[in-house]
Amino acid sequence: MAGTVTDKKTGQSCTTDSDGFQSCTTYYDLRLSYGDRTEVRRVGSDTYDDVRRGDRAELDTWRDAVVSLAVRGHTHTYDPPADDSLRWRLSAAWVILGVALWAAAGGRPVYLVNSVRWIMLSLAISTLVYSALFGASVWQWIFGAAFALFCIAFLLVDVDLTRQPDWVRRRRRGPSWPLRQK
Repeated sequence: MAGTVTDKKTGQSCTTDSDGFQSCTTYYDLRLSYGDRTEVRRVGSDTYDDVRRGDRAELDTWRDAVVSLAVRGHTHTYDPPADDSLRWRLSAAWVILGVALWAAAGGRPVYLVNSVRWIMLSLAISTLVYSALFGASVWQWIFGAAFALFCIAFLLVDVDLTRQPDWVRRRRRGPSWPLRQK
């Protein structure tokens, strides 16, 4: 779909931490018109410098939102508005399933560790499903897969917090041989 760059704007967004240190970030925005709609999209400084008002831009839209912008040899992609809601729904469903399983197992604090593991695994699984549905870079796939493997390994490790380790029990019994008395 063809669009037009109708305006461009730059500015700074500043934050101050509790120590009074101020940090500012420069942003670059383009106002795009397509059809009867107008939308503002953030771009990099190199794109901002090359683009002029009135330039023709090639836009890809999804549900009336710009998801891809190509102008003067620069291309930017943007997440569709519904992407994040799906990720949160997947994570919430996984957490609810984990809580239900914890309650079915008796709801004892011993099983709480496994519930935390289940929640960690939910983040990894939702990231991988999200990447499969909406596309991801190679690094996002590598990070998601590595995080999922870590979470699966963490889930499989059996930790019983109510039991003392063997080395503690052995010490309390004393020596394993009888002492000779003279």
